[in-house]
Amino acid sequence: MSVPASGLLWALLLLLPSFPGVPGCLHCNAPLRQALAALRARLIPSHFQAPRLRARAGALLDGMSGGFYRDYATHHYAGQVGVTRFNLVLNLATNKTEELMRTTLTEGHLLDRLVEVRAEVAQALKRALKEHQNRACDPNYCSQLSLQVLDCLRCKMEKAGCLSRRLCFGDRQPRLVLRYGPQGLPIKDRAAKGRVLVLTLAGISFGVMVTAALTYRSNRRLLRNPKKNKANLQQ
Repeated sequence: MSVPASGLLWALLLLLPSFPGVPGCLHCNAPLRQALAALRARLIPSHFQAPRLRARAGALLDGMSGGFYRDYATHHYAGQVGVTRFNLVLNLATNKTEELMRTTLTEGHLLDRLVEVRAEVAQALKRALKEHQNRACDPNYCSQLSLQVLDCLRCKMEKAGCLSRRLCFGDRQPRLVLRYGPQGLPIKDRAAKGRVLVLTLAGISFGVMVTAALTYRSNRRLLRNPKKNKANLQQ
């Protein structure tokens, strides 16, 4: 006997609180992934008629249960989060999934709501990631950490410790490349160098324009007085 998607979703949502210690971040949590898959099966066929909106909503839900939160955690932060804070994020994701299950929104309004929910969960995850990173990247504090953390890249639980300079400031966080060099050292004069370069190019361009204007003016004078110019040449 087949089970309706709504009944399966409710069962999965009831199971989620029973897995507070599931290792890994949101994309590693099997009950949440299954709940999102059931939500997709419920919403996409009945709440979206326009093919374009249906495709966008399907891709968004696939990303939420797939690599979206993993990439966010590992590309913008060190990818580790404390277990206690992660449970709060997981509860938020669970509540939002349950809320969407009961929604009466359709088409563009529902797609907008899906985008909002993804952003709300991402912001909660951001706060948890940032909180742990600030502690684990502080050499005066990280050695005192004794909590368990979840590794969002390898989907496992491990003991917290000091993060390397590369994880704090390097390649794993592309958004910090504008502020830090390859070794994580601040580049204080980058803006000043940029201003000097812009002013230098502006000066060169101005000189070229002045030279072109003087040359044009001189040529115009030669063309207006051909006889006088010829006499000057004969003398």
